[in-house]
Amino acid sequence: MEYDFLKNYLLEADEPFQFVSVFYAIKDVVINKKNNSIFTIPILFDASCSGVQHLASLANDLTVAKMVNVVSEEKTRNDFYSLAADHVKEYIANISPDNKINIEAKNKLMKIKVDRNILKLPVMTISYIVGLENMGKELLNKMGKLVSINNLVEDNVDLSKINLLEFNSITKGRKGGNNKLLFIKINKEYSKTNEDIHLSSHEWGLFATIIYKSVFEIEPSIEKVNHYLNDFMRLMGKCNIPFIWVTPAGMKIKFAYTFCEPLLL
Repeated sequence: MEYDFLKNYLLEADEPFQFVSVFYAIKDVVINKKNNSIFTIPILFDASCSGVQHLASLANDLTVAKMVNVVSEEKTRNDFYSLAADHVKEYIANISPDNKINIEAKNKLMKIKVDRNILKLPVMTISYIVGLENMGKELLNKMGKLVSINNLVEDNVDLSKINLLEFNSITKGRKGGNNKLLFIKINKEYSKTNEDIHLSSHEWGLFATIIYKSVFEIEPSIEKVNHYLNDFMRLMGKCNIPFIWVTPAGMKIKFAYTFCEPLLL
């Protein structure tokens, strides 16, 4: 029984420690009949787009609040990540082919399997005031990597030292000072054709920007709140004032934010 529980349930759970916490709570109530027990084990559950929920409440935006189920008038629940994915796909489909670069970029971006799985990370990071460049790096870590176009030999590149939105796909090689041409490789699991997709820096920047803009186009009122909080963080950072708050459980949390340069919004 113990082995079966470990193999079939605990190791298969997305959040093992949360699962164990719930398991013990259910055990006390259902098995041990402790109906009057007060449970103090903190359990964190993935909310429905909690960052957008917070911002929608701050902005007092009823439309967005319905999108993230803060307010519900229907029996069905909305999925904001899927709504954002549909918006991105429509945006890409409507790219105007006014020059050769855009035609090629559009054709490549159309091959990307844009769904809630891709949009979940950007929506979460944007909601918590993460800039376009950092959002693009996080998304790249999820979807693929930088590669050198030399028989498609993958090159281990430190993303923290590269601005993905500005580099021109050319970087110095490690040996002999030769130049290498770098592209972004999107893994085939995110491709409609089930083949790897190779994007230039311009094409990747276009894709990241479309996602970034789409989130705010869906929720324009939240963009204003986002800018306000961003400016507030800049002020706190310049004054070297940390954020300090106490959770309902009594735990004190401190967050020190050092201002280096403007966030890209």
